[in-house]
Amino acid sequence: MKYKLLHVIAVLVIISTAVWGMSKRQSYTDITSKEDFMEQMVVAELPEDLAQGVCEELEKVLLEAPIVLRVSSTEDMKYSFLSGIQYVLVKDVYEGEKSLAGQRLCLNFGRWSIVLTEKYNTMQCGFVNVMKENEDYLVFLGEPYEGLGGELIYPFWGDTYVVPMFCYTDSENLSIPIKEELPTYVPYISVRNNEFFATSDSAIEELEELKRSMLDKYPNSVNV
Repeated sequence: MKYKLLHVIAVLVIISTAVWGMSKRQSYTDITSKEDFMEQMVVAELPEDLAQGVCEELEKVLLEAPIVLRVSSTEDMKYSFLSGIQYVLVKDVYEGEKSLAGQRLCLNFGRWSIVLTEKYNTMQCGFVNVMKENEDYLVFLGEPYEGLGGELIYPFWGDTYVVPMFCYTDSENLSIPIKEELPTYVPYISVRNNEFFATSDSAIEELEELKRSMLDKYPNSVNV
């Protein structure tokens, strides 16, 4: 029930903010062109009362992913209007075509976006921070689809709210209390060194436990 509630809340937030964002579409280019634009954003944290259910559901879903890879980012994430893509280098293939090893892929998560509102600029990250330079990540993907210009885009697997992307290096994850005037959101600059974004230590622990479970199934190795 709580997982379904999160779905309803997310849909309402996307609809309401998208209407405002449409009028500010030209501003996306202006904002993301600045090197420190992320420090001007607010980011959503996973609520404590939803964390356990969301993580348990995601663990089941990820067992069915057709493509599981170890990757590293080749450049910063690129944001556009209500969308975002990440280019990566494939270092190891756990599930899927072995020929993917060594290839440069374009990844997309359905809820990656920057949304502009009257008061705040919000960055939707799927409760997981953007990829860091020189770090390896475990990613769970679906079959690719053809994007604009014919480029193949690999979507993250499943209709999930937490992007299934786990860093092989641990980070200190801080939980920052939310304020009443900005429910579930905190300034990105206050959690920029986190891997996960959540409202409490117990919610962070749920995400970290999910990560440990996935990394145990797909340990790091060096093929590329």
